[in-house]
Amino acid sequence: LHPSCFSQLQRQPLIGMASAAGAVWRRIAGLSGAASVAAAAYGAHGFKPKQETFVQTFQNGKNLHMLHSVMICAGPLVARWPHLTGALFSAGTGVFSGRCYAAAITEEKAWGRFAPIGGGL
Repeated sequence: LHPSCFSQLQRQPLIGMASAAGAVWRRIAGLSGAASVAAAAYGAHGFKPKQETFVQTFQNGKNLHMLHSVMICAGPLVARWPHLTGALFSAGTGVFSGRCYAAAITEEKAWGRFAPIGGGL
């Protein structure tokens, strides 16, 4: 191979891989962030549980959902395995926040039983 080939390929695979993985996870983070804002609006204006303890449960789910939406965007950009990092943040957000939302909306504490599993991902 000619030496000029190496100058063009020198850093291309690493940069290309990070930007491609970043683009996918930025889109997913954007959708997750939009969903967390919708959940926040519902929690602030439409959510009226019979027991006030479920308001805090809903707020916990919403707060962690928003925080992890940022991490779904930022984590894969700096991680060694960007797709694994993004997938674990997404799964953890879905399990934890989803269980908190389900427990609060249905007003059944049984749904919250598996929320710590999402926090462990």
